[in-house]
Amino acid sequence: MTTQPDDQPSLNEAEDDEYLWSGKGPADPEITKLERALGSLKSKQTFDASALGDEKPTNVVRPAFWRHAAWVVPVAAAAAVTAWLLVRSPTEDVATRTVETSAPTTTSTTPPPTPATETAAGLAPAVPPPSCDPTPTGSGLAFELLDGAPAHCGDAVAAAAGFLPTGIWLTTQSGTRVRMLVPALGQVDVEPNSRVRVLATSATEHRLELAHGKIHAVIDAPPRLFFVQTRSALAIDLGCEYTLAIDNLGNGLLAVKTGFVELAVPAPEGKPSPLSSLVPKGASAALIDGHGPGLPVWDREPESVKSAARRVDADPGDSKAIDELLAGLGARDTLTMVHLLPRVPREAREKVLTRLAQLEPLPAALRAKAVAGDADALRAVRERFEARWFPKKSPTPR
Repeated sequence: MTTQPDDQPSLNEAEDDEYLWSGKGPADPEITKLERALGSLKSKQTFDASALGDEKPTNVVRPAFWRHAAWVVPVAAAAAVTAWLLVRSPTEDVATRTVETSAPTTTSTTPPPTPATETAAGLAPAVPPPSCDPTPTGSGLAFELLDGAPAHCGDAVAAAAGFLPTGIWLTTQSGTRVRMLVPALGQVDVEPNSRVRVLATSATEHRLELAHGKIHAVIDAPPRLFFVQTRSALAIDLGCEYTLAIDNLGNGLLAVKTGFVELAVPAPEGKPSPLSSLVPKGASAALIDGHGPGLPVWDREPESVKSAARRVDADPGDSKAIDELLAGLGARDTLTMVHLLPRVPREAREKVLTRLAQLEPLPAALRAKAVAGDADALRAVRERFEARWFPKKSPTPR
């Protein structure tokens, strides 16, 4: 049915539709059912065409009742069909057509996850956390990208130049190098595949933590202002340039290019470290998980000496490794011999002190206490030989 002038209905169709327009003529049984079902919605008012003005539109619907309104009929029909489909038992054919023609729906009653539930489920937050702010705020250190792809600041991609706040991890990937700037002291280059963060920064202390990876530090400052903490030992800068590498287990290597670094097991405030290694220019020392700082060895030593030193680092009670190490060390290699004393058993300490006494006689009382493993005596022996480890006359680190 249509009321468009260019699509007039046939005579039979017009007669069939007369009931819809005037309420006269034969009524379609389906329309009668609709009227009974929707009778409660019937309008109580009549339609006043005069309200539209003197000129009456040709397509104005004039009947007084709701059923005479052209727009009501399609709506009512659609509502009735919907109700009829809901109460009847659809056949397989109808159900299939409904699925094919209706919009996709979900049968789940679980609401879609919110950003909070996504985070609780271990998924990435809906809004990623911001990168390190390039504007310094609070404590931390400035950094800049040297090579490769951007580093990560926490869980976000870091800017090419930014500020690493205290406590936030900076992570580099393969090929990425980042330089951290230590105010008035120097710089620290973070090499690829590394993870580092700032623990403290102030006028009296700058402290980093290296979880794994490699850093190259160039520090020009008074001793004991710059520290790098690792799982196995604390690197205490005494004015130098050095490289520190460590793996996920806490094993690594410290190599000093200029000045000297002390590797120490952290001790209570004001107390000396129970175990430490003084590593001067041109020497290296291992870091061993569960054992702390290893023996410092001159880089000029043959590989056999370095290998024996690493075996003693791993097992200070290995008498064979101790003998091989002592046999390979020359008279000038007091650096490694002195650092053996606090690590090896009494019998080995006697051997080491005998070798040292050939270079510098030791007071009998001092030697006896050192053999017994007295901490103060061992420290005193070390102080007697420290000056030999520096090519130029310089103040000792104490």
